[in-house]
Amino acid sequence: MGVERALIAEWTAGWAISRGKPAPVPVHGGFYLLDGRPQQKARYVFPELREEVVRELTAAIDEPFVYLKICAPRAAVAPLLPAAWRIADPGFIMTAGAPALDGPGAMPEGHVASLREEGGVIALAVADEAGAPAARGRLVLRGGLAVFDQIETEEGHRRRGLGSAVMRALGAEATRRGAGRGILVATEMGRALYARLGWESLSDYTSAFIPG
Repeated sequence: MGVERALIAEWTAGWAISRGKPAPVPVHGGFYLLDGRPQQKARYVFPELREEVVRELTAAIDEPFVYLKICAPRAAVAPLLPAAWRIADPGFIMTAGAPALDGPGAMPEGHVASLREEGGVIALAVADEAGAPAARGRLVLRGGLAVFDQIETEEGHRRRGLGSAVMRALGAEATRRGAGRGILVATEMGRALYARLGWESLSDYTSAFIPG
């Protein structure tokens, strides 16, 4: 159970670059990332569940919105948490090889995509005919690994194939630059979309925190 630590190391490093956050710090066999948002102050990311680490950190953390994020099922994490802690909506670590990344695809009619690169982040923005934002996604390359982040479609533009189109466009860019594997964290809804595109679930990704 769990995920290879080296893979999580590269993914957390890519996530930090994508979000403009400090680089991850190794701790307790996992990684600490400072986030800084009111409801996402910081996060500890672990490639596997270790009971002693969870008990040590939950005993030490007493402020809201400092997350423990663990590559393990909810049912395994929940019994280790003190009463004040809660578990967020389920997440899933997903990966894809080059064939899935570089599949065919085009923007839905009436939408235009643009790519911009800055500070190691490749950002894709999709607009409708009126120029209004419709969808977006970000990509960070870590050697041969492509870290996908913030794949989002605006509420009024959903169910038009934009999510798939964004993934295809970013995947094509990743393979063009030499990436052979992609990684992301999916929500329950997103997991179904990515699975249709050839992505595979590598692990459950359980997030625990003290609510505000």
